[in-house]
Amino acid sequence: MSVCRKCNNLQSQGAQSTLVMLRDIFQEIQNKMVPKTLLKQWALKTFLSANDFWQFRKMMTLQLALAFLCECALHLTRLNTDMIYIHQDFKDDVYF
Repeated sequence: MSVCRKCNNLQSQGAQSTLVMLRDIFQEIQNKMVPKTLLKQWALKTFLSANDFWQFRKMMTLQLALAFLCECALHLTRLNTDMIYIHQDFKDDVYF
């Protein structure tokens, strides 16, 4: 059954959705709609030369390491990876 149909069935029943139901829907979305290699495929299309791709990987790794170090050392609130903004005009910069 598709994800949309599952959601519609849950809403039409009026029943309280459980964590297990929501987790199953989320896992189905992850497995069927978003491939595991999505970020890699995007980066390979965006950064055509090996040098640009390497620079992107290097900056991404450095920014994530710095963010997680600051989070741990300064007791900041959790910094999620969805807070990262990848500026496409400058291929070697990654911003938060």
